[in-house]
Amino acid sequence: MEQLAQSIGVSRATLHRMVASRDDLLYQVHLLAIECCQRAFDNSGLDTDPIAEVLPRLLAELRPDASLFLFLNLQGRTCRNAEIIERISADWQVQRQRLTGFFERGQANGEIRADLSASWLVDALSGLVNAASAAIHDGHLSADAFETSILAVLTRGILESPLSPE
Repeated sequence: MEQLAQSIGVSRATLHRMVASRDDLLYQVHLLAIECCQRAFDNSGLDTDPIAEVLPRLLAELRPDASLFLFLNLQGRTCRNAEIIERISADWQVQRQRLTGFFERGQANGEIRADLSASWLVDALSGLVNAASAAIHDGHLSADAFETSILAVLTRGILESPLSPE
């Protein structure tokens, strides 16, 4: 908490007046992330528009807050308060189900391959968002390449031509 107070330019006492503990701070950041996620889902047309149109818009909507999701992915695991962990898990489950529904809809209408589970596709997309955010943070990826890099790996894979089954 002291390091955080220093990094944002306030005293530790001021920070403690805002949030009582590190876990409370993580929960407040989590609430902000949920709000950002809901807004990105709403603005991208996740529930109604064609999959091929939604994916680029979704990534464009997530990009400004991608470091927030990365922070939660890394720091959220250190939360020790069982009640907060349970609330965070329940909140994220709602968002995860909404994204799973997006992939299931794409599978049902033939836009997305059906041989991979929608749940796995949620994990893959989440992993790519976190990886791209970390790469931007580390200077390995330009922020402008966030969407195109994720879309390329998510939709076309990493090989120029597919491997033939042996």
